[in-house]
Order: sequence, then C-alpha cells, then structure tokens
Amino acid sequence: PMLAEALSTVGIGEGDIVFSHLAPPALGFTRELAEEGSVAPTILKAILDVIGPTGTFLTPAFTYSFCSRQDFDPARTPCQVGAFGEWFRQQEGVLRSEDPIFSVAGMGPAAGELFHNLPKDCFGPGCLYDRLLARGAKVCNIGLDLFYFTPIHHLERIIGVPYRYDKLFSGHIRRNGQREKETWIYSVRANIPNSCPDLTTAQREGQKKGLVQKADVGKGSVWSVGLKPMFDHCRQLLNNDPWALTVGPACDVLSEERARTGYADHGVRLPNNATCEEMVRGLWRFPRDLVSDGYDAAIEALSEQVDMTVHAIPTGTQAFTWIIPERWGCRKATLQRLDGEVLIDSSNHPLHCMSYSLPFSGEISRDELFRHLHTNPNVPDALPFMFKYYDRDWGICCTEEQKSTLTDDTYLLNIDSHFSYGEMKIGEAVATGRHKESIVLCAHLCHPGMVNDDLAGVAVGVAVIRELQKRDDLRYTYRLLLLPETVGSAGWLSRHKDIIPTLKGGIFLEMLATKYPHALQHSNTPSSRIDTVSKMVMRQHDADSWASPFMTLPLNDERMFNSTGINVPMVSLMRVLPRGVQDTPYREYHTSLDDPDHADFENLEKSKALVLDIIETLEADMIPIPLYQGELFVSRYSSLDYSSMFKLIMTIPYKLDGKRTISDIALECGFEFHEVKDFLDKLQSEGLLTYEEPAL
Repeated sequence: PMLAEALSTVGIGEGDIVFSHLAPPALGFTRELAEEGSVAPTILKAILDVIGPTGTFLTPAFTYSFCSRQDFDPARTPCQVGAFGEWFRQQEGVLRSEDPIFSVAGMGPAAGELFHNLPKDCFGPGCLYDRLLARGAKVCNIGLDLFYFTPIHHLERIIGVPYRYDKLFSGHIRRNGQREKETWIYSVRANIPNSCPDLTTAQREGQKKGLVQKADVGKGSVWSVGLKPMFDHCRQLLNNDPWALTVGPACDVLSEERARTGYADHGVRLPNNATCEEMVRGLWRFPRDLVSDGYDAAIEALSEQVDMTVHAIPTGTQAFTWIIPERWGCRKATLQRLDGEVLIDSSNHPLHCMSYSLPFSGEISRDELFRHLHTNPNVPDALPFMFKYYDRDWGICCTEEQKSTLTDDTYLLNIDSHFSYGEMKIGEAVATGRHKESIVLCAHLCHPGMVNDDLAGVAVGVAVIRELQKRDDLRYTYRLLLLPETVGSAGWLSRHKDIIPTLKGGIFLEMLATKYPHALQHSNTPSSRIDTVSKMVMRQHDADSWASPFMTLPLNDERMFNSTGINVPMVSLMRVLPRGVQDTPYREYHTSLDDPDHADFENLEKSKALVLDIIETLEADMIPIPLYQGELFVSRYSSLDYSSMFKLIMTIPYKLDGKRTISDIALECGFEFHEVKDFLDKLQSEGLLTYEEPAL
C-alpha cells in the first residue's frame, strides 16, 4: 500500500505506460529477500494496481550479449541488471524485446506494439525509447533516483553529443531453436572519465520546474517524470552545454582517447618530390589500418608531396549505409611457450596481428589458439593479411611453416590492442581545370605492411596529380582521393553530395608494381568516355594488356563509385593475372611477401606514364564537325597525300558524323589516337572541319 500510494503521489496513474529501473533493497528490503524474488511480486502488484489493466509496465532486462560476444536468446538469456528484472521477464504474460544488448521486459496491452519489429539500433530513430516518447510514456524509478535514465541515450544519439558514437556489434540471436546472425548499432560512450553519465543537474533543475516528482517510501524514494517533458528539458540543457548530462568537464575527446591509449608516432618525411619508389619504400611497413596512427602518419607524409586537403570524419559517423569505424592499434602481439620463448612477435611484421583484433592476455590451449590462428596454405612461407573490422574477435597470423612447429599443449598469448574514438582520414588533391566536370583518381592507403595492395596505386596517383597541379591549361578538373578502402569512398561521397553530379568518370589505381601486363576492369557503364579512352590508350602503351567486365577482377572502391545513386563510371587499372589462373591476382596478394623485394618499380613508372597519357587523351579529345559534303577531293589539298595517308583517307572521313569523338574513331578504326588527331588537324587547317568539346 505504501508503494502504491507513493506511485500515485508522483503522478503515475491508470493507463500509463511506465518504464522503471528498480532497486528493492533501497526501499528497506534486505538484499537476500530481494535476490530471492520474494519481494518482486509485492512490488509488481503495487505497480499494476496503480496503472490498471490498460497500463503497461516495462523494466530493463539488459544482457549486453553482443558486447560480450555471447548469443542472445530472448526466452533464456538471463538479465544482467538486477534480480527484479530477471524474475519479471520469466512471468506469465511478460514479453521481451529482441534487442541483444538492451532488451526490455514488458507487461500490458502496449508491450507487443512497442517491441514489434524494432530497428537494429539500440538508441536510434524508431527504437523502443523513440516509441515510448511518441506514446507519452513516463519514467518511474523505484528505489533509485533519475541518475538511472536509460532513455536519455536516445536523446544523446539524436542530438549527436560529442562523447558518444555509433558502433556495430555482431552476434547471433536464437529464436525457437534457430540461430541467426544479426548486427546492431549501439551508441557507445567514449572511454574517458569526463563522459561518465551524471543527471544530477538535470534532475535538480527538473524538480525546480516541477517536472520531476519524488515521494518517500520505506527507507527509499520513488522518482517520476514524463518522458517528453524530460527530453525537452534535457535538450535545452544540451543545447547550452553538450556535456550537461555527464560529469564533465567538456574536453577534446580525440585528445583524451589518445592520452588513454597512447599515440604511436610514426613520423616520417619523404624526400621532396619523391619518386614512386621512394614513396613506397618510405611508407610500406607502416601499420596503415583503416583508422590508425600508422595510417595518419602515411597520409600526413603524402600530403607534403602535393597540395592536398586531409578530410577527417569522426568515428561513428553514418556514411550512406556505412559507419566509420573506431581507431585501432596494436602495441604488441606475442605468442610464447610457457618457458618464455617468443615464437611470434608483431614487432617483426604488423601482419602478425589480425587487423582490428580484440585484446587477449593469458594462457591458451593449442586447440583454442588454432581457432584464432590464421595462415595462407597457398603461400606457406608468408603471413596472411587478416582483418575483422566489424566482427568483434581476436586473431594472430603466422606462416604455415611456423604453425607446423606449434606442438605444445599450452601457450602464452598477449595481444595488446586498443579501440578508441578516432577520425578517418581522406586525402584529396585537386588539379583545377576550366570546367568543373571532374575525373577521379582513387587509391586506398589502408593495407598495413604491403606494397602492391595498394601503396603502388597511391604512389602512382600522387605522382600523376603532382604533374597535373603544375599545369594551368587543363580543360577538366582532376581529383585524387587517398582513403581507406570502401568505407573511405562512402565517407567522402556522403560528405560531397553536391560534387557527385560533376564526377564524370574515375580510375581506381591498384597493384601496379607487379610483373604482369596492365588489366582494365570496365566500369558499370562500359561505353562511357573513361572506359573508351582508358582501353584505347592502355592498348597503345601495353600490347599484352587486356580488359575485363565490371566486377570480374579484384574489387575495390570502384564498387562505391559505380553504385546505386552515385553512378560514376570508374574503371580499375591494375596489373594482375586473370581469374581462374594459378596465383591470381598475384602470388604475394594479401601476404607479407607483398614487399619492395617483389615489386617492379619500372612498371610503376610505366603505369604512371599510362595514366598521364589517358588524361592527356581526355584533354585532347574532341568531336570533329565536318564543314564539307561529299567525298573529299584529296588532290586539291596540299596537306593530304594518298600515298602516305591512304588508310586514313579511306576510313576516317566516313566516321565524321558530328557525334563521334576522336577517341571513338580511333578505337573503331584500330588507329592510335594521335594518328587520328594529326589527320583531323590537317583537315581543320584546310578549313574542312571544326572541333567541339565533348561532354565527359
């Protein structure tokens, strides 16, 4: 009766939807009684008596399952936040939401609707707390003040407070005996003291305004507030001070996170005007993971080679359907025998530690070790490149030869890795032409300890844009993007939507220092200008080169540029073996053997020359418009000669329809571009044709 009276006093009434955190011991019950569950029925009866049959009661049944890499079974996984929640979720008529991190148990007519088909986002739009807000729900904490106020994380997420960021958690949910993989977004808190929750000010000011109600019961209290009034109140506080709901004070989260984890200074200076080989040799060993200190050092060094803007996109930012990952680093990873003998040491090569591995420290059985130990059976003398950017797991790598020597039953493993809030870096260098229409050169910088994939493409891109930035006669604009693979393209494009319509084509540059001929992977629009010109010029430079349709060679950022709603035709230029051939795309691919010793730097320079010639051809390409009719009277014009130009005279004039470009004609007729251009220039000098600029 005392509890029911207190609930009524703080404004809880019939038909209300009530979300409650409870701590029965705080009311005076002994912890033993509370944990036995004998108190819970009394408390629930008091609540149900007040809200009546039309009311709905909800309480946390959080499990944090995906955070701890555990399966979540809504029917069986125990609640981790108190005896009451664990007891309540098992009662007849109680439903449980299928959130594998912050599940909630509920009873009443609104529970089913509130829990049905929740988005896989704990605190995002459409989440449970968004629905409670729309339904005018109330928060009523029993034995606890409003320091415990889980719904407020929805407001923090929507506003975008500086101390929280979105993070993906993958795992499995068990339903009726079936195990299904799901991925959920959790707006996590930066792991710094300043960001710890503190609603003291919000509660105190809410009481002054009459929003927050309190009533004593037993040895404790009951607190209540309407969810919408509290959100409006807290929104105003956050507008004035984004740290108002934390212990504070305000700080630079990135700096604090670096102080917590340590910052690996990989500072390096490349020679001024560095060659492709100098860039590769200077940067290849860096641990250039997606968001990492090694990557940052590399982009900083490259930014000194050309006029470059470095964009920084914070961890957790939504980029189309992608989410910018956390900063990650591995201080050291070692595998030892029990006597201390070191068998694997990441100091020898960054690929010994799986990229984005969780930390691990302690003894481990051989069987368990082998479940997380990665090798490449096809290249037994090399370390594989392994990564799990979004799947939370740990792993180390070694050669097949090393693995065969691991015969002990038990080992000592230490993976000293860390995750933190960070910024994904994208380098953008622009060579501006007369027109805003752009061609994009793109390469990814994110593969640690490797050369051809894709530091080779990075070096060629930098060398090319450096030459273009020296020119003041460019027709088109050219952009070089150096970025983490795929998510970097999503990040840049999502933040430059206004530029997308001006992007008329692109070339992804990769694997250009192998010993193989050039290969061109066409864009999703194989008839585009960039496809046509790239194929033609490549054949002129490299007689053994070959072309392949879209999505048939190693896949990279061209997928993002060719994708839905972007539709920028981007080809890929590389030197690889065809699919189906042994060692495709090249033997050292994604291994520690992808190093300078296996790189052909002369080929890198040849690829640079090829890309520059593709650009020069785009610049020179025009649409010839004939100014005459009928067959040419060749003898009339001194610049034309049948004996030396017979094939040209008998072929090219019949392609002059005012639509075809010079490159179209060259490709159709099997001539080199400059051969056709020279002939057409002669016709122009005779007043027989004029030129128009084509659209890219």
